[in-house]
Amino acid sequence: MLGVGISLLVSSMFGSMLPQQSETKPSAPACNSAEIYKADGWLIPGLANAKVKFRARFTNLPGVTVIRLEPSDGESTFTRIHCSQEHEGRIEIEEEPIGIIELTAYEFQGRVFAYGLHFERQAIENGARLHKGAASGALFYDEEGSGRFTVRKSATWPFIPELPRAWAEGGLSTK
Repeated sequence: MLGVGISLLVSSMFGSMLPQQSETKPSAPACNSAEIYKADGWLIPGLANAKVKFRARFTNLPGVTVIRLEPSDGESTFTRIHCSQEHEGRIEIEEEPIGIIELTAYEFQGRVFAYGLHFERQAIENGARLHKGAASGALFYDEEGSGRFTVRKSATWPFIPELPRAWAEGGLSTK
């Protein structure tokens, strides 16, 4: 009888120390990306009918020329792709009104390999544009020299673009 009592006492003491299975909810994968690829190329806000303001050698990247552009219209939209705040694991895509602060082109060996867009985020209420008091930036890259700017990366102004590997190594598309 004493042996049964000790067994019960030992099992009750150590039973609470055994690992217990907890209900774990599968977590959604982290919502982030370094770049966004669009096979047919991104529409770059403000680029249509933009005029060259000035050209200068880009001292941070040998052989690169920076071209400051003046958009014909300083208001446009930007395709915003972001993680939903309300729905875990959901990506949302929306056209957001923007005001263009600065538009630049980056040229290597006479061909544009990237565009930089610094913009003010806006909203539209009752048909009027409102300033949100926030700015963002993006770099658009033509990685193969095809003339299609297929890669978009978030960027902080002032922009220092990376010369795509195919451009640096001379293996550009002849399209």
